[in-house]
Amino acid sequence: MKQLFKPIPLLLLSLATWITLVFISLFHSVDGEGLLVGSFSIWGDWSAHLSFTEAFRQRGLSWILDPNPLFQDAPFRYPFLSHLLTAVLSMGLGIQTIHGMVFTSALLLFLLPFLLFRFFQKWNLSPRASLYSTLGFLLMGGLQIFDSSLNPAKPLTNQFEHGSIFTSFLLFELYPQRAFLFGLCAVLWSTGTLLGKSNKHSKRLALFLLGILPLVHLHSFIAIPFFLLALLCFPRKDSGDFTDRAQVVGRGAVIGGIGALCLWFLFRSPNPFPHQWRIFLPGWAQNEAAGQPLAASMNPLWFWIYNTGVFLPLVFIEIVLSRRNRNLMSLALAGFLLFLVALLFCVQPYFYDNLKIFTYSFLFFAPFFGLFLDRFQGALRSAALLLLALQCASATRDLWSFQQGIEKTVWFTELDQDLASEFKKLRSSPDARVLITPIHNHPIPCLTGNPVVMGYPGWLWSWGINYTLLERKVGSVLLGSGDALEQARSLGAEYIVVGSQETFQNHPISFSFLDSNFRKLKTLGPWRIYKVEPPLR
Repeated sequence: MKQLFKPIPLLLLSLATWITLVFISLFHSVDGEGLLVGSFSIWGDWSAHLSFTEAFRQRGLSWILDPNPLFQDAPFRYPFLSHLLTAVLSMGLGIQTIHGMVFTSALLLFLLPFLLFRFFQKWNLSPRASLYSTLGFLLMGGLQIFDSSLNPAKPLTNQFEHGSIFTSFLLFELYPQRAFLFGLCAVLWSTGTLLGKSNKHSKRLALFLLGILPLVHLHSFIAIPFFLLALLCFPRKDSGDFTDRAQVVGRGAVIGGIGALCLWFLFRSPNPFPHQWRIFLPGWAQNEAAGQPLAASMNPLWFWIYNTGVFLPLVFIEIVLSRRNRNLMSLALAGFLLFLVALLFCVQPYFYDNLKIFTYSFLFFAPFFGLFLDRFQGALRSAALLLLALQCASATRDLWSFQQGIEKTVWFTELDQDLASEFKKLRSSPDARVLITPIHNHPIPCLTGNPVVMGYPGWLWSWGINYTLLERKVGSVLLGSGDALEQARSLGAEYIVVGSQETFQNHPISFSFLDSNFRKLKTLGPWRIYKVEPPLR
């Protein structure tokens, strides 16, 4: 217990508590307004995750083996383990799914600084250097805080129109994406366990967790081969695993074998990505194909300093100074290779998703940042603190502004939540397919778990799925045009749920067609629930 009151453990505890409380403060339940969130990034990502988690809770496991309507009848390819565990936890605690998602994210966020600190210490960093590394990694930002052209009412680290594109991944990746957070925590614990003196049961569990990463978070799994390749080039010279090339090959074979089975399960269809994108994208955000004109016009050196601050320059200086340390050179090589991959190749249709690869690159670079600052001793230590403050200023300001609630988005109104409760009473089963307007944050997939004919296009597009024909059919039904009745039955929908405030591609919904051809089960505020069968006269 006394250890907690030493300066560094106390600082870690304070950091973990603060980022967790900031995250929890992003969610509000307000009478008359419904559920509010204070981050557009959470608003942007969580509706898909909530749909998958609620589907597990309502429908069990079987639906991931069948064609999945949320992915246009393609097999379910999304890494689902974090959603499944959240669903099980929510049911076990008897809480709503959304509360289960917040709880698991908060728990992982709280553990993250301690896991980072432990990981850095496994590379023989001093406690102070490990703390510097943890802070530099978690509060990754750039020099945006000095840019007066940025809109102060928005997060400084996420204003693409001004070239502020790297963003603070704590705010815009780790907060909203529990799969990423789960994957990062699994990587930190597992690699730390394999690097140190641990019992054989812990090491087996660590190998298993690294192997099943494709079912947790694909970008985390992508980082592992580069980490193992670097260890193969520079075997460790201390205790633990990876002290010779045979150990690296053996551990890699186990991880690769388990991972191959998981990848086969996720991508078992003949053509998992029917709609290709531009994979070779040199320059990442600065490539003209990324569609960010200001970023493309910036000098590359300035672009990275503006977006990541003093982090990279200090890292590269320390790599040169530490070049005789073979253990550290394996980290440098892994970070460099991952940086090149993210800089040159687009691993998903949207270039921004490469940020997850950059995250792992900077995880392996972070010890060099901490080691450089730890070189300042005695009276010069204030210089280290000044550099640390400069590096963390932009992200810290954004965290503080989030806590003050500079953003507020209505996620689900009270009527949305009432609709979900009413539909659960009316539906024939949680497996009944529903035709909805393919909009974001729709209460049917998010709050009931029922499959839908077509979900939000962003969920389909980001996985390279061509949804044009399906979208045309959905529009035919909602607008009552052409062979709408025939299309309604061919789509396999058992229910239609639409709101009077909704449109389809800026065209009003044809309620006269819906009222004439389908039995209206319920009107709840702006929402109408129809049964797809001949109307009762």
